[in-house]
Amino acid sequence: MAVVLGLIPAANHGTLLLDEIGDMPLEAQAKLLRVIQSGEIYPVGATTAQHVNVRFICATNRNLPNLVKEGRFRGDLLARLNEFSIELPPLRERKEEIFQLSRTLIARHGHADKQISFPFMLALLHYDWPYNVRELEACLRRAVAIADTPVLDPRHLPDCIREAMVPYGTRLAPSSEPAPIAVHEPSPAAPASCRPRASAPSEQRMRELLAAHRGNVAAVGRELGKERMQIHRWMQRYGIVVDEYRR
Repeated sequence: MAVVLGLIPAANHGTLLLDEIGDMPLEAQAKLLRVIQSGEIYPVGATTAQHVNVRFICATNRNLPNLVKEGRFRGDLLARLNEFSIELPPLRERKEEIFQLSRTLIARHGHADKQISFPFMLALLHYDWPYNVRELEACLRRAVAIADTPVLDPRHLPDCIREAMVPYGTRLAPSSEPAPIAVHEPSPAAPASCRPRASAPSEQRMRELLAAHRGNVAAVGRELGKERMQIHRWMQRYGIVVDEYRR
């Protein structure tokens, strides 16, 4: 909490992000509550209060109401912080964003020239990402660090992610030579070995559904009675870029 209090003067008339607020000790919660209620802090060695005007943004992956019931989080602090809340679904519930996220993260780390193979992306889509975007970013950093080719393929993924494909009947062989997907370009058609066996709707039908649902892949899957992964495969086959339908 001493670190947080030290940052508050620097954030005066601005915004301070407090990450992992659900892990803050009760004693520190009490101090933070006093700052929020009074708008005052006492710098180390000071005998008079310093007035501050700070907007707090707090983030956590914990269920704060449950922590309040368990006596591990102050209800009065939660009431103060909960003026406006945004619930971000876990990555496993918004897998249609993984391709764009991957392109962005790879480029952010200075590897925009790297290409993503179809099996590589398929493995990312089948994994459940228990640690969300942070885990995805770490996975991609690892992949570009060990890749000795311009194309990222399943060899560059941790075992736990490659093995996520096994229940779906697809073993990602390290020696495969997958067709690349340009990180900065729309995805080309999937190679024949990766094309879905299910009866596919026409490209026009796929585009009509995506337009009707504004790029919501899960909604398209529900209308067709297919899993989201199958919809992604069909989009891959037709070279459809889902972001074009989210505008």
